[in-house]
Amino acid sequence: MSCTSNQPDRERKQIILTAPDKPSIAGYFKDHFEIADVIQIETGDDLLIADIKKVIRHKDRIILLSGGNSTVFVIDAKTGKIQSSINRVGRGPGESRSVIDIAFDELSEQILIYNDYSRLLFFDLNGTFLSEKKIDDELYEDLNRYGNKVIFHSKSEGCDTPQILDNCINV
Repeated sequence: MSCTSNQPDRERKQIILTAPDKPSIAGYFKDHFEIADVIQIETGDDLLIADIKKVIRHKDRIILLSGGNSTVFVIDAKTGKIQSSINRVGRGPGESRSVIDIAFDELSEQILIYNDYSRLLFFDLNGTFLSEKKIDDELYEDLNRYGNKVIFHSKSEGCDTPQILDNCINV
């Protein structure tokens, strides 16, 4: 497994999606994207969402990472109302300076937050801190869930294979 492709640029395939000039009955959006709903998200002076890094859909909820302020929002997918938010700044348990990435474990219904202290934090959907796990000192950029595994990826040049943690979900 490699982090970069050794293929010359001329051999790489490029896929370009072109959007129609006008809305069509054919359903262009539904043909290319999994979520075909437009949801107006609640905002206010104390609820600002900016620089969306990741969106996860779970049942009737949307879990969203706002990179601009390192906040994770849990949003009602029907109404757009924010049900909870996670933004614990500091160095103590369950706290971060910034959130690097998030994932979601559907079985335990837990939000996994990977932070800049190389810790994996576990929260429930109400934003309650449950536990944390220290990850090795290498800083990763992506976090994914697959089965009972948590997979960390790094995009930096010369990186090693992804780190895979088995059975680390807090139940």
